Amino acid sequence: MINDTRWLRFLRNLAKNDRMRYSLKKVWERVNPDLSYDENIYRHMTYAVFLLVFLLIPIITLALAVRCRWQGRHLAACAVVCGLAFVYTSPWDNHAAKIKLWTYDPVFAPPSHFVLFLPWEEYAFYFAQGIFLCLLLVLLSRYFKPSSKGHEL
Repeated sequence: MINDTRWLRFLRNLAKNDRMRYSLKKVWERVNPDLSYDENIYRHMTYAVFLLVFLLIPIITLALAVRCRWQGRHLAACAVVCGLAFVYTSPWDNHAAKIKLWTYDPVFAPPSHFVLFLPWEEYAFYFAQGIFLCLLLVLLSRYFKPSSKGHEL
């Protein structure tokens, strides 16, 4: 198992490595010859685009994969998971944003997107994560059946 501090140190050094930055620039130029390379390209992604790319697309893919196995009990369990995620996480996140423990860049989360102290995308993230988890568990249940002998490890 990799020590967390060693792993973080490795990632920091990798980001500082000139050869790595040069390689990333060359790959970028080959893939996107019309666009100039920007080392901070990740900063151009808004919260909504992040949700679309990293959660909505995988959720749609998983939903298609489990559409025959999805039952009413799964929907009820998913609603409970999403509700718990919202109730458990929302107060802390709102408090942290209120006291400026963290802030949102207005370029990527415009003030018009805010509900209380958080952008609507943050609330959508709670629900999307819950839905993703439930769909993934339904998919994995196909491969991991409970033992008929009981709860053996």
